[in-house]
Amino acid sequence: MVIQEVNDLFFFMPCYSHDNKGSKQNRKKTTHKAIKRKRREIMRERMKRWMLKVLMAVCTFTAVLTPVQSNAAVKITKAKVLIQYQNYFRDHTFYDCGYGQRLAFFEGRYKVVDIDRNGVPDLMYNYHGRMMLFTYNKKTKKVVRVKYMASQSQYNAPMYYNSKKKMFVMVTSDNYGSQTYRFFKLSGTKVSSKGTCSCTNSTYGKTVYRVKGKVVSRSKYNKQVKIMLKGYVRTAYY
Repeated sequence: MVIQEVNDLFFFMPCYSHDNKGSKQNRKKTTHKAIKRKRREIMRERMKRWMLKVLMAVCTFTAVLTPVQSNAAVKITKAKVLIQYQNYFRDHTFYDCGYGQRLAFFEGRYKVVDIDRNGVPDLMYNYHGRMMLFTYNKKTKKVVRVKYMASQSQYNAPMYYNSKKKMFVMVTSDNYGSQTYRFFKLSGTKVSSKGTCSCTNSTYGKTVYRVKGKVVSRSKYNKQVKIMLKGYVRTAYY
């Protein structure tokens, strides 16, 4: 590359014979001008190549960082996901609910709300004490039942949710006054237990109150339940 540039410089240099009567000073000035002109041309060519490389690097970096819109990135509206839930009930048989038959969607009490704030509205469903939580998997495009609990008493089995905490509560009870508040946290299609509050009637008529497994007094139990349910919305109950 260097040899080629030197040859180019000599190519543009004017040639003088020994018989030329021009002064040496004029020949030097002419030679320096040709060299400077050639240097400027070489610098411009190098600058063009450098700018082209920078432009290609910027385009490549932008293409890598630009997210490609996929089916998972498409926003799922409440109306669209509600249709998916209705179709799931139409085609699914709930054997573990004790009926072994298909349930009509509108026979139960339900609430569609985005509990974990991931952009997918979840379904809280209660059919006479059979409490279920459904969500929609954007990757598989299928409805998933992430939690199910059955209460012996169908008229005292409410459900709660708190979107700020990304949590929900299922309350189970029996016909003898026992009741348990079960707290869960939802993250996509995963559910984790976050504690319980329960009051249990024994066969001897004594009621035992527990908060997260610890036995407490009745007053402390009622106070703790009230504190733990602060900010929750009661829904899907008979």
